[in-house]
Amino acid sequence: MDTPGVAEAAALLRDFHFVDPTWDGTAFLPFWGRELDVSIDPDEDGITSRQLKVLKAVLAHADDLRPAFEKALFAYYQADVDGSYCSYDEQARPIPGSGPPKLTESAQVWGLIDDPVVCIPLYFRTKSAIEFSLSFNCEWDREHGLGVLYRNWRPVEFGGWDL
Repeated sequence: MDTPGVAEAAALLRDFHFVDPTWDGTAFLPFWGRELDVSIDPDEDGITSRQLKVLKAVLAHADDLRPAFEKALFAYYQADVDGSYCSYDEQARPIPGSGPPKLTESAQVWGLIDDPVVCIPLYFRTKSAIEFSLSFNCEWDREHGLGVLYRNWRPVEFGGWDL
């Protein structure tokens, strides 16, 4: 592997391989309490030193991010997802119960998402923060999924996979 950064990333991740356009592997991530897929979006020259720095930080971070994530996702869901759409019948009347499920407590968000992937971008939004995103399949938007941008271990933006 002569591409810059690839050998170093391969030493940190299991099953590391190129799936156009990203480098993908797996690792146990203490902050999520389980093994997750990790995807790195390289530039034309390979994996950058900043991406390797973020990868190492992600692999080493031991504080559990799930409680704060749950609360932040629940707040996002209540503000932006709940009641945001529904299906319509042939006469263009709303079909009751066809929109996103109603949630009454934050723990219910876990039943609406699955398959988390850590994504390390090519372009960062700050000069030095630890930035990455978590992407999920989600029940309320199967086409676009859920993306959560993290900056210095805090969720700062929610949206589709392609934040």
